[in-house]
Amino acid sequence: MTAKWMKYVPFEDGEFDQFPAGDCVVVYGSMNLANHVAKVRPWTPGVWTDLQALRASTYLAHWGKFSVQRDYGMFPLGEVRRLLPRLLERFGEDGRIFLRPNENDKSFSGVVVSENNFDRWYVQNARCYDLDPTSLAMVSRPQKILSEHRFIVADRQVVTGSKYRRGE
Repeated sequence: MTAKWMKYVPFEDGEFDQFPAGDCVVVYGSMNLANHVAKVRPWTPGVWTDLQALRASTYLAHWGKFSVQRDYGMFPLGEVRRLLPRLLERFGEDGRIFLRPNENDKSFSGVVVSENNFDRWYVQNARCYDLDPTSLAMVSRPQKILSEHRFIVADRQVVTGSKYRRGE
């Protein structure tokens, strides 16, 4: 089999003409890459994923008690600004909340925002990422995380894993 590494830069077309439409191509990479390939290249199989299953609201319904964000709320992103005083009261710590998109497409990165910088964060991200104010966002209490790891479990056994992020 031929394997090719392609550099994917979000919001750019990239090198997707290396294989003709309809070719047998399997794509591995980020959710944004998968969504982009699904839209611009009708490869077989191309990409496959269950976007519904990857939503925070879906997996937390099953695994919430194991999540760092056990106590959370889901709100339309456009309402977070209006509700910020109440959200800080309910979920805040030191005038800050943790915010992440419900979808797993990284429309914005999970972030700790303060009452003082929320408007700046929102305007900057809305401009850069064309945020949909109707999309759901998870709001929860900020947690200090020293290191994040991801694991794949099959038949009650860890079959692989990796360090995802360390520090801030």
